[in-house]
Amino acid sequence: MEATSEQDLEQGAEALTAVQIHSRRGDLTIEPGQPGETKVRIRATRIAGGDDETEARKNAQSIQVVGQVREGVLQVDWRLPSARSMRGEPQVHLRVIVPRGLAVRGATSAGDVVARGFDTDLKLSTGKGSIRIEQCAGAWDATANQGDVVASGRPSRVALRSAGGRVRASLDTQGPLQGRIETRSGSVELALGPEASVRVVGETDGGEVRVDTVLEALTFRADRRGFEGVRGQGAGRLEVRAEAGSITVR
Repeated sequence: MEATSEQDLEQGAEALTAVQIHSRRGDLTIEPGQPGETKVRIRATRIAGGDDETEARKNAQSIQVVGQVREGVLQVDWRLPSARSMRGEPQVHLRVIVPRGLAVRGATSAGDVVARGFDTDLKLSTGKGSIRIEQCAGAWDATANQGDVVASGRPSRVALRSAGGRVRASLDTQGPLQGRIETRSGSVELALGPEASVRVVGETDGGEVRVDTVLEALTFRADRRGFEGVRGQGAGRLEVRAEAGSITVR
């Protein structure tokens, strides 16, 4: 039997430069606070099992989400009491509200990660799950070992990677765009906004290449598994690599 318990935390952000969130098992949802908001707010949904409802509830309540500030970085994690034995694997889903202007780092070993509405740098990862970046700016660094990466917004730089899933990126950058998108076994779908300034270089070992948009000076490799083209002035460079999947640019 499983039970759920909620825990809320707050931390003043006046002396912070970044927030770093880690969950061994559970989903992460990270959002910016309202303008002028000066506290990091965390809602933790703790889930644990037990032989009956009472024991399961006690087990869930015993999981402690903690935040420590080190060198200007708030580090958020959760701990299990060493003396308590639990059925199954407990998990903690975290929803974190971060004041605007702080860099964000979020990682979970097993779970989905969602970040939405940020204009500061993001570094996100999951061992088993998907990553969604929704309407963000800044620099993005996202790695999913066994899931998809789906990203949209106006980044200046991207590093999007999936070992076992797809990458879908809709990039409405105005000006130079730098970075790399890569998959091992999945496909890459890339949409470029009209105001981007970037040279796109792509290749795949085992898939197809399809370009459904206008890129200047577009050239294809003889086997049609590689291409290069320019959007705008071509001030930036975006490399796209799919080992076994296809690449679509639109």
